[in-house]
Amino acid sequence: MSLIAERTQLVRDLESAVLDHCMCAKFIAEGKRYTVIYPNGFFPDGARVSALNGKAPALETLLSVMERHWQESMFWKQA
Repeated sequence: MSLIAERTQLVRDLESAVLDHCMCAKFIAEGKRYTVIYPNGFFPDGARVSALNGKAPALETLLSVMERHWQESMFWKQA
């Protein structure tokens, strides 16, 4: 598999991971920016990252932020 094909597959896999995350109610890919809208009742109500340094790093950052927001919301619901 070529390097381009590998990187394309990585981006597809990361996009799938974002879409499958429980915090993803809506996923918007617009140019050099990714936005996720969270389900109703969550604060913050979404996350946005810039893909200026590449799609894969942006999606990895987005997943990390989504997971952090999910963990933080669970903490506050337990308190």
